[in-house]
Amino acid sequence: MISWNPVRPVVRMVHSPRGLGARLAVLMVMAMFLLALAEAGAQAAPAAPPAQAATSQAAPPSQGWGWWVGGGGGYIAGRLDCDNCQEDPPYGDNGAYLFQGGVRMSERLHIGGEIFTFGRTIQDIHFRQSYLLGIAQFRPWVSQGFFLKGGYGMAFVKEVVPGGDDIIRTWGMGLTYGAGWIIDAGQHVSVAPYGAHYVTTVGDVPTPLGTAENVVGNGWFVGAAIMIR
Repeated sequence: MISWNPVRPVVRMVHSPRGLGARLAVLMVMAMFLLALAEAGAQAAPAAPPAQAATSQAAPPSQGWGWWVGGGGGYIAGRLDCDNCQEDPPYGDNGAYLFQGGVRMSERLHIGGEIFTFGRTIQDIHFRQSYLLGIAQFRPWVSQGFFLKGGYGMAFVKEVVPGGDDIIRTWGMGLTYGAGWIIDAGQHVSVAPYGAHYVTTVGDVPTPLGTAENVVGNGWFVGAAIMIR
């Protein structure tokens, strides 16, 4: 998160460009969605009918379309930073919560949406960051639980100033990428521990001490979700 004290009306130039992390995240998310499109095309291709059905063999389990839903939480460490912050803001650590759901296109590919949110209080100012993302989860090997995840959408920041009813809301771009492992816990139920990087860019944000310019957030999440398929 961001430390607002103090904010200078000049642009700080002592750090390397902050766009590198966001560009890397965009490339990772694009790669994830290209994998999703390739998998969708492979699933849509008609399969040639077998020459002769073997009556002695049982039919394989269906790997067609279906739905999935999940939710969970974990620990996130991160901060918001800005161009005219006089000092590097400290990293914060707090809990985060998520809700996911969507369509299972195959055993390898899940697409859908995610709501991810966490909050923190700094110098009596409460911040809430929330993400509304379209996501794709891809398993390179069906026999293994390893999966890659990418998502892109919107990020929302809510700032509650103490001692009054002043609430500042702003929004911008949000994206995520990460990886994890799916562990079967029973029929149609899985547990998926994973880690992810969440990126927020919301532009200029007004604060009680002035306008914070070009606010960018980075968060590193470790947690788990329970999935029902």
